[in-house]
Amino acid sequence: MAMKWKELVIFSQNSARLLYSGMLHKEAISKASSALSSARLKTFANSLIDSEVKLKRGFFNNPAIDFYLALIKLGIYTGRLAESFNIAANYLLELMPMQVAISRCRILATISLLTFTTVSFIFSDHSINSKMLILLGLLVLPQLLIPLRFCRDLLYCCLPFVGTWARQLALMELFSAMNICYNSRMHVKDMYDQSAESISNLYLKSQVNRAFAKASEGESFTQTFNRISFIGKGMISALANHEYSGKLAFCFEEFASELQKIVIAKLEIVKAVSAGIVLSLGICMPLMFILPTMVKIPANILILGLTAINGYIWYGAIHLAWNRYRLRAAKINAWWSINS
Repeated sequence: MAMKWKELVIFSQNSARLLYSGMLHKEAISKASSALSSARLKTFANSLIDSEVKLKRGFFNNPAIDFYLALIKLGIYTGRLAESFNIAANYLLELMPMQVAISRCRILATISLLTFTTVSFIFSDHSINSKMLILLGLLVLPQLLIPLRFCRDLLYCCLPFVGTWARQLALMELFSAMNICYNSRMHVKDMYDQSAESISNLYLKSQVNRAFAKASEGESFTQTFNRISFIGKGMISALANHEYSGKLAFCFEEFASELQKIVIAKLEIVKAVSAGIVLSLGICMPLMFILPTMVKIPANILILGLTAINGYIWYGAIHLAWNRYRLRAAKINAWWSINS
């Protein structure tokens, strides 16, 4: 990634320490930003001094940075910037290494798809080429157009594994934001609005906004969250018990923490599968078109061999994904269930 995310973590941790020590907002951020070497991060720090959040991202924007910015905005809005810096820094430390790897895989997958499209255009009929161009458009265009991004996010939610992961990621973002908002002196309606803004999936954000819009004066948190269709009954039961005992802040913190572990565990699968896609699209598939024109081996045998190699790549990727997921998942203590 172009932006030095580790430097952003150190800046956030230093800012949190200085703010907790009692230093004033502007002085703390100014002192913490003095060690920054990145011009983009210095601009970001200067915007925080003026109680704004300005940080431009690249074309392949990173969800971890988006969520980081949402948490910092919440910290400014609620007056709990020190806590927001702490939560955001811990979040980046946990998720950013894999997010960077996945972002690189996305870029490599796009390049691989372009390579495969070009090779198929040269060595094969144009019908395959048109299909690959459509696939490439589906990958790239949602980054530019919000309506297409909404449709892409809706499609994600309909897929078996990806849909569950997208909902768990949205819940992690929601409860992390609620954890910051709850102990502030915000009006409940503002708390709901600001928390919903932290959700990166546009389709799930619209569902949460609809549920929050129906919240009436004096209604309990449990009743409001029960309207969100993708929150499981186990979570609602836990939420009701914590609300009755007056420990909602602990509940939001526990949900956010455990959901983060689930998201990280499933990111291991996404990372391994992404590597499989890059190797398959960028190497094996183009070789199926190029080698028959260069090597004097029967085309059927050559294609059979490359198909076998492609199969081994996918077997290795899936095997690696499953083993890494099991190691991560063993540390999760999410007793409540989440609807698939």
